[in-house]
Amino acid sequence: GSRNYCKAACSGVDSVCSVFEGEELTSSPPTHSYMSAELPNDRTHSNESAEMLAACSPDGVAEIRAFTRETLMDFFYYVHPAHGQLVVDCVAAQLIEQWHIFSTSHPGWNGRVSVLAHSLGSTIIFDILSHAGSTVDGITYPTLPFPVNCFFA
Repeated sequence: GSRNYCKAACSGVDSVCSVFEGEELTSSPPTHSYMSAELPNDRTHSNESAEMLAACSPDGVAEIRAFTRETLMDFFYYVHPAHGQLVVDCVAAQLIEQWHIFSTSHPGWNGRVSVLAHSLGSTIIFDILSHAGSTVDGITYPTLPFPVNCFFA
């Protein structure tokens, strides 16, 4: 169901990186594993949104206008109630899936999990961690099945 949709929808910009640090791995030295989570790639925006953004984008170099549009639209996409839940669900599902993959392939591991995030990913992860298990502004934030030792934004 939603997990398959999320996997299909999530590809594109790396925004979140979870780090699994191992202090005690069965018959292995300490390890670091880096895995990325991504925002949904199927972000579609209405003509009204595109027109509004075009009006406030800087004139001049086309690359700067495109960067500004993409960056601002990702923010608007996340803070919009209709799309914010999809973003939270996709990022959380990827973190949980990566945790399951790592913990399955490293039985007996009892290290720490750190999460690195960049740009909008920092806001998304901060919201997931600080609102875990609650609903805020219509978005339900899941509780991750593992403790996050450190969060780097």
